[in-house]
Amino acid sequence: MSERTLAAGILASLLVLSAAAGMPKVACDEPVKDFGIVDNNTQSVVHAFILHNRGDAPLAILGVNSSCGCTTATPTDTTVAPGSSTVIRTALSLQGRKGPQRKPVHIVTNDPMTPQIDLTIACDIRLPIDANPSGFFFTPTFPAGSELKRTVHLTAASNVTFGILSIDTSAVSKADFQLSEVLTGRVFTLTARLRAGAESGYGREAVVVNTDNRSLPRIVLPVVVFISDEVSIVPAEIVLTQSSLSQTPLRRQLFLRVSGTNAWSIAEVVAEGGAALRETTRSPRTVVFDLTNLGAAPDLASKRIRLTVRCDNDGRQRDLVVPFRLWTPSPSRLGHTP
Repeated sequence: MSERTLAAGILASLLVLSAAAGMPKVACDEPVKDFGIVDNNTQSVVHAFILHNRGDAPLAILGVNSSCGCTTATPTDTTVAPGSSTVIRTALSLQGRKGPQRKPVHIVTNDPMTPQIDLTIACDIRLPIDANPSGFFFTPTFPAGSELKRTVHLTAASNVTFGILSIDTSAVSKADFQLSEVLTGRVFTLTARLRAGAESGYGREAVVVNTDNRSLPRIVLPVVVFISDEVSIVPAEIVLTQSSLSQTPLRRQLFLRVSGTNAWSIAEVVAEGGAALRETTRSPRTVVFDLTNLGAAPDLASKRIRLTVRCDNDGRQRDLVVPFRLWTPSPSRLGHTP
């Protein structure tokens, strides 16, 4: 008997058994929500998908997984009676994104014929003012005391002119800014220069450009500064979402980097919240750690990873701390949730 014939026989048997015992049947009449053109990337689009059980046995929602951390999905119910429906509330964060966006959410059910159904939220982000690059990134690492600058070009779309009303730099402590108008009403440049004497470490701040464009009155540009010390660890924080915590396996990596001529040894490694940290590879200047078991603690956002390192040459000791941060996108005025 061929494999195809055997598979057909097994499927037919399952259908007969399911018909006798009753089975759930998952369905969604509109599995794709396309918001079309969106002219703002500082908010989120939200939508409620309606999931039906058109079978004659209870439908169980066994899992909800998003394709990336920018998308969240939450079912109203995990069990749906025959002939009933439930709502899957979804949100796609548009923060800093451009162009076409298409993000699926995978719903795992006990429907033997459709064990997974995909719901997709989509849009096309076309900004009236484009920021290129999307922020000021003083990375990769560089020695303290370096004189560096970064420039962002603000360019209007083909049918748009705009003016800059003000620039709010009150939240920025590590850089000074200079604005120039390159082409009247069309192109501006904003240059950030790192302030002298900035200390080693990681900082993430933001400058806000206020414009007279109604569709994009505020442009938020991140200012990321990473000044390396002799020993540093990246990333500076581990950002997780509720949806990512449900994924299995959930893993992250940490990179311990050494610059200069001194040799350093790892004296202690502490991973709070039940997380597991294991060294995987080592090169002369970099040690890579795998971070696993991240969903073990319900209060993970208050936990941290701590590495203590010691200089072999003079005995200096450093504590390198990497906190966890739980991020939840905020719904906005875009989209509609019934």
